[in-house]
Amino acid sequence: MKKKKRSFAIMGAAIVILIIAVGLVYFIGRMNSKKPPRVQEIDVSDGYDDKEDGRSSTEEAENMIKLAQYYIGKEEFDLARNQLENVLIKDPVNKLALSLLENVIRKRKELEKKEEEREDEKLDRVVSTLKDSLPRQKEIIKETTKETTVTDKPSNFDDEIKARNKKAEKFFTEGMKDYESADYAGAIKNFEKTLDLNTDNPLAYSMLGASYYADDSTSRNNIKKAIDSSKKALSLDSTLSLPHYTLGQVYDQQDLISSAMSEYKKALELDPNNGMAYYKLGVIQYLRRNYREAQVSFTKASEILVDFPQAYYNLGLTAQKLGKTRIATSAYARAIEVKPDYTKAIINLGLLYYENNFFDKAISYYKQAISFDPDNANAHIKLGDTYRSKRMYENAKNEYALALQVNPGSDLTHYNLSILYEMEKNYEQAIDELEKAIEIKRNDKRYYYNLGNNYARLKKYSEAITAYEKAIQLDPNYMEAYNNISDIYIKSNLYDKALATLRKAISLNPNSIPARVNLGNVLLKNELYKESAEQFKTAIKIDPLSPEAHFGLATSYLKLENDDEAISEYLRAIKSDRNFIQAYEPLGNLFLKQGNKKDALIIFKSLLKIDPDYPKREKIETIIKQVELAT
Repeated sequence: MKKKKRSFAIMGAAIVILIIAVGLVYFIGRMNSKKPPRVQEIDVSDGYDDKEDGRSSTEEAENMIKLAQYYIGKEEFDLARNQLENVLIKDPVNKLALSLLENVIRKRKELEKKEEEREDEKLDRVVSTLKDSLPRQKEIIKETTKETTVTDKPSNFDDEIKARNKKAEKFFTEGMKDYESADYAGAIKNFEKTLDLNTDNPLAYSMLGASYYADDSTSRNNIKKAIDSSKKALSLDSTLSLPHYTLGQVYDQQDLISSAMSEYKKALELDPNNGMAYYKLGVIQYLRRNYREAQVSFTKASEILVDFPQAYYNLGLTAQKLGKTRIATSAYARAIEVKPDYTKAIINLGLLYYENNFFDKAISYYKQAISFDPDNANAHIKLGDTYRSKRMYENAKNEYALALQVNPGSDLTHYNLSILYEMEKNYEQAIDELEKAIEIKRNDKRYYYNLGNNYARLKKYSEAITAYEKAIQLDPNYMEAYNNISDIYIKSNLYDKALATLRKAISLNPNSIPARVNLGNVLLKNELYKESAEQFKTAIKIDPLSPEAHFGLATSYLKLENDDEAISEYLRAIKSDRNFIQAYEPLGNLFLKQGNKKDALIIFKSLLKIDPDYPKREKIETIIKQVELAT
């Protein structure tokens, strides 16, 4: 009995130890999985703690969900899924994210089903067309010598079979040599001779199909024979990979995407080392915006085809789409290593560094691309953009000028030049460049929108409204254009028109901070203080760190004679953006009104320190002196 008890005790202890060990392994695994990849990141902090300022994980999740909803609208289901899964990793019970993820999966399946149905119809039409377009071939009847009896065979029959097979092998070997040397016409002849001697040779049919397609992939006759030969090969030996790959290429060319994908996948099941099948499958997946699957395919292709730069390049493109900067950077670098003059890869690598604010590194890559291809307008434009970001305006202008020499019809170059002139506050010149861009391309809403912005800066409000309205004609849901028109109406004291325009803007995007703030300001002008406060509160719910919304709410409270709440909101505006100058003076005045001279002095002195050229500087300095004398 004691032995039994001791055995149970030992077993119990062992189980406890096992549970603890599993728990530790799980805990360590969880900890390791949370470690971010070792990538160099840019420090964008300004000494403030975002969490302390109210930047919560909830807000981050809301932003990711909004982005996912945008991608769903664009049918970018992989990108939407990526955002939603990132939300659910941090908050597995987020009902909205779960609901949207189910919706994404369902919509993706529906889209794929529709594509398959369309493709089945298209495949039937293609096959029918191929059959109808070819002349009917007469059957080839092979004559055989008459024999008196079945058993009456010549004594050397076996030798003749061996000789025939040897001859067939010779033709097949010659055909393979022709195929490998890209003499596809010669390969076709030799493989057909092989099949004349051995009609059931699946390898010969397989190579014949591949040769017909490689010889002329645009010829209906060749396409038909490539299909027939490949299918014949598979009927004789279903384990062959090449016929599936050939069929995949044919269907791919005929835009029968689902059928092509199916054939490439079958080819890879039978031959996992077919790098080109992975590459071509990846291209289809990328074009169908299945970026995750494309990344897997291009990764496999680059592992097998180690000297094939396009595989690395496409991997880089796909990783960029998925926001995987480290993988994209590595892939482009490898493409350049294999092909040093691969300008597309060099430019894209420069773009990655540019997007992450490594401007000097970006400049070096763009210059490298130009050294290989001096007439590459895109490289000059990108180099100009980078100089512009570094405020090296003359260098930027030179690059844009070179881009226009190469491609005088580039609307994008004129547009980028307009942005440069905007940064220089040369709004007239910016307008000139935008009008040149519009002459070349009249259906880009951005050009009209920016044209309106520049006219508005010059206080040419009538021209600005005309430009915004043209942008709205191109995109009736262009909320930003409506909002900017309302800005002009507010500045022109046309509050009724501003209200109507803002209501339209908010109907298009209820979560627009600028539209909510503008509506609040219009209501303030109309002395509807409670209504204005509600609009500012709504804006703050959308973005708790909006200084404009906090400032507007503070002004509403001030008008409602709720000084304590006004002080709180002015402080929140400054905390959200310490350079939000408008909040300092009214806040200082409120502190003085409440007899809080100490805090009033701090606020007024901070104001002059942040903005030494403050228009009311003399007034503020006088107040500071008076307060200091009185304390």
